[in-house]
Amino acid sequence: MSDLKARGGESASIRPFSIGGLTVQPEDGTISGPAGQVRIDPQVMAVLVLLRQSTGKVVSREDLLERVWPGRVVGDDALSRCVYQLRRHMSQAGGSRNYRSLIETLPKRGYRLNGDQPVVNARYSKATRAAPWVVALLMIAAILMVVGGKTWVGERPAEDTPATTDRRALDAYLRANEYFSRADHRTAVPYAVELYEQATELDPGFVSAWAGLARAHTDMYWHGIDRTPVRLDKAENAIRRLAALDADSPETQLAKANYLLKGLNRYQEALEQLDMAERSIPRERELFFLRAMAHRRLGDWATAVEELDKALELDPDNITYLRQQMINYQFLREYEHADQLLDRILDVYPDDGTAYVDRVALALLRDGDTAPFHSYQQSAPSQYYDDGSAYTYTSWLAAVFDRDYETALSILDSTTDSQIFDGDFRNAPFGPKVLFYARTHALAGNAAQAREEYATVVRLLEELSVESADADDHTAASRYLALAEAQAGLGEREAAMESVRHAAALLPEGSDALMGPALLLNSAIRVFAPAGYDQAALAVLGTYLSHEGHWSIEGLRKDPRLESLSRNPGFKELEKQYARL
Repeated sequence: MSDLKARGGESASIRPFSIGGLTVQPEDGTISGPAGQVRIDPQVMAVLVLLRQSTGKVVSREDLLERVWPGRVVGDDALSRCVYQLRRHMSQAGGSRNYRSLIETLPKRGYRLNGDQPVVNARYSKATRAAPWVVALLMIAAILMVVGGKTWVGERPAEDTPATTDRRALDAYLRANEYFSRADHRTAVPYAVELYEQATELDPGFVSAWAGLARAHTDMYWHGIDRTPVRLDKAENAIRRLAALDADSPETQLAKANYLLKGLNRYQEALEQLDMAERSIPRERELFFLRAMAHRRLGDWATAVEELDKALELDPDNITYLRQQMINYQFLREYEHADQLLDRILDVYPDDGTAYVDRVALALLRDGDTAPFHSYQQSAPSQYYDDGSAYTYTSWLAAVFDRDYETALSILDSTTDSQIFDGDFRNAPFGPKVLFYARTHALAGNAAQAREEYATVVRLLEELSVESADADDHTAASRYLALAEAQAGLGEREAAMESVRHAAALLPEGSDALMGPALLLNSAIRVFAPAGYDQAALAVLGTYLSHEGHWSIEGLRKDPRLESLSRNPGFKELEKQYARL
């Protein structure tokens, strides 16, 4: 414990103390509370001790960095991770969802410990959820503010934002917002586009409607509903009209950030737009959400979690925010937290079919467990259970994990879609269904049928042209990987390796922390392992497991596509190294 004394100052500072209903034992490196005891790293404890010494005062990031890591050069990310881990461990010990009110982040300044009071999480209590009449009243108030000439965003008015005096335009805009907020994006967002267009036609000067239209066109592209250059052009045209009306409004800046982030994958530029918007709307939930998405793609997972927590504080029932936070915890391999967020979604939206599909996927990722799949197949938990874009892929994968290839084929037969959502490549176009047939027949030992379908995949991709004008880097990378998989299935190993190299060149390490891990993992599972390149597959899996990624070694161990590789001593070493405690 001498290390902590050196970092934390006087020995009195490491005596046990109570905070937020928890007991902190610095000497032992533990935090105890109603939900149990958690052991934390010395650096995380040092941060807590230093904050405790200055309770109620802001401790600068520079001071914390200098005192926790004396004589070392470390980035801000190290401190952000410590604070994130501290909040998480406190939540684990206290059984509370959120300790943000206790450890306050002051942007660009530092952190402040706000006393020893217990943390009360009334926001998440069913008993404190707004009554229907309160919700109705707030909706009426929002309508009146728009009609009266002010559009409110977050907690502050965007005072220079023009509104509309056209009742029909306002009605179309509000209905578009309702569609846009629904969970079933593939069905709802196209209707939102139509209604936003109607609003802008009725009132060409309606800034909020143009902002909504730009956002909806961008999300049509992002969700894979229409991933074409034409859709991006429509989003850009809406932003141009928006900028011509009010170039400096926060709505314009948010629309630009959304487009840069989701349409062009230019994450740093999106953050710059958000910084400008923050000057006018420092407490805007969508700003926090977009910032979280950008930081996630840049690999700053701790900040992504923090920013989404801020968005959820302002809008705790927002299904998009909840689902994206669930994905964050999946990639951090904090599966229990991810499961709690699925509980939260189903508490608010008990008929959300996608959440049940996500629960099937989570069981596979964490343990290779197919029990939820069987449970839901026997009795669908929601009438919308099989409507989500991920349903076919996740159901097919669960059947494959069961080695029930007949069921896997029947799942593919049951959809009329020629393209299937790929659960690992979240923001890339859907994969050709014939490729899923080829995988299934190969696993089932139907070699002739598999070769025929792999050959069809190669022809399709050659006709399509992998790096055609309609393909962004994510799209082209996923196509190259599909081509590599088909070439490996046909025994064309050198060609397959060349296609993998092309895919990797499009997504260099560090360029995208969501797509990059997917490319690594799928290169191992779909190309290297089937082609017999065991050492390459093991090296890639080792890299994948050493970074954030949604699959665990326990889940991968049960994947039949890695069955022969799992008998390799190198795989056994990966199991020992990355097994969950």
